[in-house]
Amino acid sequence: MNTKLILVEGLPGSGKSTGARMVYDILKEQGKDVHLVLEGDVDHPADYEGVAIFTPQEWEALCDRHKSHQTLINRTAFYEEGNYFLSYRKMQQDDQSRLPNSVYDDIFKQDIYEISYERNMELIASKWKRFGEAAAAQKKIYVFECCFIQNPVTVSMVKHNRNEEESIQYVRQLEEAISSLNPMLIYMDQKEYDITFKKAVEERPTEWSSGFMDYYTQQGYGQVRGYSGMDGTLQVLYARKQLEQRIMNELSLPRTMIDNSQYDREQLRQELLQTLLGH
Repeated sequence: MNTKLILVEGLPGSGKSTGARMVYDILKEQGKDVHLVLEGDVDHPADYEGVAIFTPQEWEALCDRHKSHQTLINRTAFYEEGNYFLSYRKMQQDDQSRLPNSVYDDIFKQDIYEISYERNMELIASKWKRFGEAAAAQKKIYVFECCFIQNPVTVSMVKHNRNEEESIQYVRQLEEAISSLNPMLIYMDQKEYDITFKKAVEERPTEWSSGFMDYYTQQGYGQVRGYSGMDGTLQVLYARKQLEQRIMNELSLPRTMIDNSQYDREQLRQELLQTLLGH
């Protein structure tokens, strides 16, 4: 096995987290040096989670508006390639009770996944390239949950309603950036996804489901088509799944689709083990 990066993808509720953790456990049992990165990790080595970006002028204006909180704002800020970056999610975790929501609302407008599509793609591709260069010099194997296909498709299709070719090109840029790592992709599939998603909605907090459905239906792809509620969200998710499967067919890296419809942990482990041994 010569890969240094294993990418675990799939729709919400398909078992990505479980699959990624199992991959990690299998590799650890084999004595590998493995680093697991799950969705939402604020220290993601290749992606941005809860990070806002500002030009020098925008940064100066932000600091002027919130002078009384500047010390806290500066704590998780860093300067890179001519821009200021602010890890506001990390700041929330550390100082949630000390900063008013109005400050976070102001910062969130500049979240890397809220800015223009072109600028987002440029920043994300650049970070993946830096990660690929750094990881190539290491002996460690990385396991990433869901950021390779899910995030580009979410921002290109779901948020900005871009065409399929643009979504494909976005992901192919990331593939090129990590080619030196001999990456492999594992896609967790569910045959009756409407049942899967409704199960996820029942099991997760109401805040998650309402926020997720609003995101999927009130902007970009869903908004243009007039979708709403559970049914509308499923329409977008099925379209996303079709696009993700097309993207997989366009990629050069080794890829495997695993049917996780039964949520059989032992069967999943065996399939993952066979997949990893095959690479």
